[in-house]
Amino acid sequence: MVILGILRTLWLRPGDPPAERALSAIALVFLINGTILSRWISRIPAITERHGLGKSEIGQLIRANHQWQDERQARGEIMTAWNQESFEEAVRQAAKSLSEGGVPVGSALDIDGSLVASGHNRRVQDGDPIAHGEMSCLRAAGRQRSYRDAVLYTTLAPCAMCAGTIIQFGIPTVVVGESETFPGELEWLRSRGVDVIELDDDRCKRLMSEFQERYPEVWAEDIGEV
Repeated sequence: MVILGILRTLWLRPGDPPAERALSAIALVFLINGTILSRWISRIPAITERHGLGKSEIGQLIRANHQWQDERQARGEIMTAWNQESFEEAVRQAAKSLSEGGVPVGSALDIDGSLVASGHNRRVQDGDPIAHGEMSCLRAAGRQRSYRDAVLYTTLAPCAMCAGTIIQFGIPTVVVGESETFPGELEWLRSRGVDVIELDDDRCKRLMSEFQERYPEVWAEDIGEV
């Protein structure tokens, strides 16, 4: 009821001073938690712009929310449901690709808590420039009516292409093995309301570091930095 009251304030009192509208927007951001928040955060700019808040104020609200969510997760107050075994499948896929001489990025997809598909980067194996790990996994999963209850696992931070696909299909949660060897587009995903969980997994780092050392030209080609 509190949230409904804030929404009513945002929509039905456009004549309020900007400071009061900003406080209402902040309250909305901080009262909606977890999964619900991840689905609403991308809509908040449209709500606040309607009432005269500038882009810098909107950005401050979103950054403040990300920090708050990260702090809560670090304290163990919120936990996004994800399956360790599905992540292990992504790691297995990455190792398989490296054994084939390919880019060691593996991915897996859960829908409604069950593993439905997995895959790995096949750029080298198939000569396919867009066959990144996440794309191969989604292709293996086939046509899905909705990704509303999906969790995508990937051993490496998604690039712009894969991040765009995640946003396009509305995948709400992405579990990332590591972003040290390649930073990817994690902040972009977060800014669009995606719940990004980073595991800082040493196995993923070792697989990618080995590949980058053995095949630097192929890696540069894969991320478009030739």
